[in-house]
Amino acid sequence: MLYRVVAEVFDETFAVTTVSSSDDAWLHGVQVSRRADNGRAAIIRASYEWMDAFVPELEVQVTLFDYDDVEAEKEAELRRLCLVMRAYLHGEGCIERRRRLFRRGTVPALRVEILLHSGLLAPVLKEQFDSLVITEVRDCGCFDFTVDPTTPRLPENTECPLWFHTVSDTTPVEALGVYLWHEQGHAGGVEITWANADHHPPLAELRIEDA
Repeated sequence: MLYRVVAEVFDETFAVTTVSSSDDAWLHGVQVSRRADNGRAAIIRASYEWMDAFVPELEVQVTLFDYDDVEAEKEAELRRLCLVMRAYLHGEGCIERRRRLFRRGTVPALRVEILLHSGLLAPVLKEQFDSLVITEVRDCGCFDFTVDPTTPRLPENTECPLWFHTVSDTTPVEALGVYLWHEQGHAGGVEITWANADHHPPLAELRIEDA
């Protein structure tokens, strides 16, 4: 399953090598890096009940557990994990420091945004976002943006707007979310929704958790 999903997510611009361990629980593992090396690499491992991804140079790791017997669901979780790592290897993620829950100090965390939570739509949205022309709207602190009309379009049946569950670790608000509006297959606007507060949290505080 691991090798099949990795082959689907990572194209010929990536180098994929098999890695091994003396740990009996480590059934399958691969290391992935870009052939046009940017200094980033990721190790992705999977067994029948768990899977994880590890960024060695940053010591950032995420582990998922799935004890069900539905293989399609396991593949979907693994594919999601691979998409996050692919986006990181492309330089689309950033590293932030978060406070530990039970001890002093901080730990590094890979912060992911809209592209990392867009599933199979991520490659199309990446090309659109790379072509963005952003225009500030005077006197309101807002902005408009347009994308290159020649970029690939979202599938016709894509939900509109796309909604992303969002949280703020510092500002308590309810019903916080991000809407990505699109028309004729191209992104056309971003809207932040919230309740029980005069203003939404600052953009730097927003963290997308899931689509």
